[in-house]
Amino acid sequence: MNRKLSVLLLWITIFCFLSCGVSWGGTILDGTPSNLSLSTDGNTLLVTLFDSNVLSLLDVDTLSEKAQVETGMGPQSIALSSDGSTAYVVNYRSNSVSVIDLLNFSETAEIALEALPQNAALFDDQTLLVSDWINNSLLIIDIASQQITKQVQVGTAPYGIAVSPDKKYVFVANSGSASLSVIDTTAWSEIKKIPTGQAPWDIKITPSGNLAVVVNSESNTITIVDIPNLNAVDSISVGEWPWFVEISPDGKYAYVSNNGSRSLSIIDLEETTVLQEINLDFKPWAMAISPEGNKLFVINNDEASIEVVNLP
Repeated sequence: MNRKLSVLLLWITIFCFLSCGVSWGGTILDGTPSNLSLSTDGNTLLVTLFDSNVLSLLDVDTLSEKAQVETGMGPQSIALSSDGSTAYVVNYRSNSVSVIDLLNFSETAEIALEALPQNAALFDDQTLLVSDWINNSLLIIDIASQQITKQVQVGTAPYGIAVSPDKKYVFVANSGSASLSVIDTTAWSEIKKIPTGQAPWDIKITPSGNLAVVVNSESNTITIVDIPNLNAVDSISVGEWPWFVEISPDGKYAYVSNNGSRSLSIIDLEETTVLQEINLDFKPWAMAISPEGNKLFVINNDEASIEVVNLP
């Protein structure tokens, strides 16, 4: 694309974000929300309530609670099966993973782990991945047998997990060693550590599978990783104490929650430019984006609530 045309299109995009703005409003929960995820059909918001030891299911339109399911102690992250029938909830305080039947709103099993589990992701419907904070590893769990089949050593204090769309790689954000572990899923072994900023936490991959976005909470930056070449290609400054990131469904934008500066950074991933930092007047934490890309569901740390941010 002609450079002048590219710059013109970028400024048109920035003007749209600045002129359209955002709006928000939310609902207060009966507990402290620690993480959230949208159901596969986009109709239900699943929220872990850390101190209540439950998974709360909310209607996305009204944010009214449809059901609660008891979990282990200190639920803090969620992974969903591809058909949306099962949720896997990581329980930080009870060192376990709850298996939740979302059709019958019940816990069907609790997988005990000799680990300090942090986050989870589904590799496929037979394999669950869990980051283990205390053993600095990624646990590979066979869902049918509920047994750990392999433990892959990564960096220090791993949290975020992302699976490439082609399932060739799994990426793990090592919050204690400023790196991103690249795991080859053919042999289930770490093949590289990519340098990041300090305290990398969350990671998301664009739908094309070409880019990974890593949030560096202590550096106030995000690292952009070129997946085909397995290299960090850019570092972009955002707000203070960023923790989580979401990617627009078309892969053009990244949204970063800045807990310290009470703001949301909007990043153009094609131009690797900050389009806007939006003042939210609350401390944002974990987020989930709607399938249409026009709404962000955001945990408000100030009021233990879920806010809906309407995107332009």
